Amino acid sequence: MLGLLGAGLVTTAPAAVAAPEDGVGESSRTRYVLDEKAKTVEVESKVTVTNLQPSTATTYYFLTGHAIPVPLGATKVRATSNGAKLPVRTEKIKGTGLEVVSVSFPNLYYGKSRTITWTYELKGAPIRAKRNHIRIGEGYAVFPVIGLGDDGEVTVDVVLPKSMTFTASSGDFTKKTKGRTTTWHSEGDFVDAGVSARDPKAFDEKKIEVGDTKLSLQSFPEDEEWLDFVEKRVAEGMPVLEELTGNEWPGGLETIREDGSAEAVGYAWFDSDADEIVVSEDLDTAILYHEMTHAWINPDLVEGRWLSEGLTELVAQRATKKVGAKGQEYDKVKRRSKAAFPLLTWDSADWSQEKDAYGYPAAYTAVSAMLADLSDEELTHVVDDLYDGRSGYGADDRATAGQVDWRTFVDIVQRYDTDASPEKPLKTWVLTRAEAKQLGPRAEARKAYAAVDRADGEWMPPEGLRESMAAWNFEDADTAIGQIGAASADAATVQEAAEKADLPVPTAARTAYESADGEARYRELATTLPRTAEVIAEVGEATADVEGMQDPLTELGELVLFLDAGAATARADLDDGYLEDASAAAAGVRARAGWALIVGLVALLVLACVAYAGFRVVRSPWARGRREARGQRAAARKAFLAQVEETKKAGAPWDRPAPPMPPMPPMPPPNMPPNVPPPTMPPPTMPPAPPGSVGRELFGVQRGPYGPGGVEQLRRDDLGVQFEQRQELRRFLRDPSADQE
Repeated sequence: MLGLLGAGLVTTAPAAVAAPEDGVGESSRTRYVLDEKAKTVEVESKVTVTNLQPSTATTYYFLTGHAIPVPLGATKVRATSNGAKLPVRTEKIKGTGLEVVSVSFPNLYYGKSRTITWTYELKGAPIRAKRNHIRIGEGYAVFPVIGLGDDGEVTVDVVLPKSMTFTASSGDFTKKTKGRTTTWHSEGDFVDAGVSARDPKAFDEKKIEVGDTKLSLQSFPEDEEWLDFVEKRVAEGMPVLEELTGNEWPGGLETIREDGSAEAVGYAWFDSDADEIVVSEDLDTAILYHEMTHAWINPDLVEGRWLSEGLTELVAQRATKKVGAKGQEYDKVKRRSKAAFPLLTWDSADWSQEKDAYGYPAAYTAVSAMLADLSDEELTHVVDDLYDGRSGYGADDRATAGQVDWRTFVDIVQRYDTDASPEKPLKTWVLTRAEAKQLGPRAEARKAYAAVDRADGEWMPPEGLRESMAAWNFEDADTAIGQIGAASADAATVQEAAEKADLPVPTAARTAYESADGEARYRELATTLPRTAEVIAEVGEATADVEGMQDPLTELGELVLFLDAGAATARADLDDGYLEDASAAAAGVRARAGWALIVGLVALLVLACVAYAGFRVVRSPWARGRREARGQRAAARKAFLAQVEETKKAGAPWDRPAPPMPPMPPMPPPNMPPNVPPPTMPPPTMPPAPPGSVGRELFGVQRGPYGPGGVEQLRRDDLGVQFEQRQELRRFLRDPSADQE
């Protein structure tokens, strides 16, 4: 603490004034001990101050006190020096989370030293408390560590239970274990770090499944709110992130862990080696989605921390909005601020809290400006191309086998948003002056490339030109454009010819143009493309001739002359690039097409003759069968007439007198007693049957068992008696002259 006595007085005696800051020597040894049972951290800091400012003939310099910063909420603050307690004053510093505690002591003149022993206690606040960020609970602790002093004069020890891990936001700490405790020792310069201690075995766990992904959620003991929050947001967010990135969940994640380390170092992280995400106690959807998005967008994929973090944050913010949640909001940063630097130089190897405090919001600002006009669908295309390593000049072209850098990124962006100017925010926030100079030649090369792309219609420019543009070899690109020459216009002519002929664009022609690489291939295009357009017209005319045959006769001729097959062959040869074969096949089809009607008539006559001959061949066995059937019927008729003659001689059954009826049995008397049996009657006698006759055999006449009381009936089971014969018999018997028929 600076003191001033008699300042500004002009006297003959020497004046006494406070020693300037560079005249004070300071060393310290601070020890932090975590008491897991008491849930406190006991702090002891021994600070030695020395007055290093020599006096002059007119002025004495002295020190009157000392002050140190302590975390907000520190309790039991004590200060002793030379065995005596010193009064302690406290002053809060807004917005820092710190308090300044100070003591006074008698004037300390040049060359003199004083040691002050400071002690205080840190107690943890409840999880997610806003003002106090110290956390001390079962199996975890988060607290600040401060070591004051001149360079090389600071020592800090953090003593933890042996079971706990240790993470510090800054400082170089070495580990020494003794008994049940581990001491983390730092020696050297000023220390201002956040420290996190964690027992890996002390956590509550919930296992969840999202689709085919199984995850373990691990929280601080009894922090169920965090578990429920993460379970809900992961289930909602994973499908949304898959949609925004255009790719399924890539895996590589097994655990999402709540840890104070994220609070201590100031950020969460995705650890691909441990397959885990580490986040703080905060229920922040955007931070959670940011780390999940790193499964797709990470340093293994893209080059440059600014691109990895900026694009990841943009995707995470859009996903957060889609699920209706709120997340972190970055403070606005200015490119011309003292903390600003070109984002291209932001490297995790040269990490510091100051750089991260500017780098994260600046990267998000830069990427957001570059992609400001893109819809969610267009953003998906950008991320998908980035994920697959494609260039900005072809659907399947790979820019590089390694990481995608800022050059490829800006190419991809402009592929989907040709009206945008991503170069401006890129130059403002990201590039150094050396890299910014590359944007001028690129702009000129892109104008020439766009002219080629417009001239060749729906096709992509040749591969050699695309590769030069993707590699930012603009001199090679300019050379390729000169060698391509009129081939781009010829490509458009081919497409126009195909549209006019109502044919698909030949695959071989398009492939030859788009895959051309090198001067020799470009020269080939100058001859093959014009010839392709000519052959397309020829094949189109042949196809039109065939398709124009609509009446049955010409269609019949088309089949006989194989015109449809010939036209199909011509189209196939054209598509495969066999131009002369396609031309010959088309000419043959057109030459034969004029004969289609005549050939159809001839074919129809031939078919008619063949059909008649076939009918005769098929009919011969049938006719022979009919003749045999007629002979059989004639024989049967002859036999029938013979039977008729015999019947006429014997007489017809209905011409013979009926035999007498047998007497009826007597009826019993009407007054006969009921128990008296009726008189026994002799069985009736049947008259003898008349002699057989042909007529009876023909008609199957039978008499009932009771003589005249029976019923004469036709015997229907005699299928040999034909109805025609019966009719013939009746007709003959009634009209003998009918036999002449």
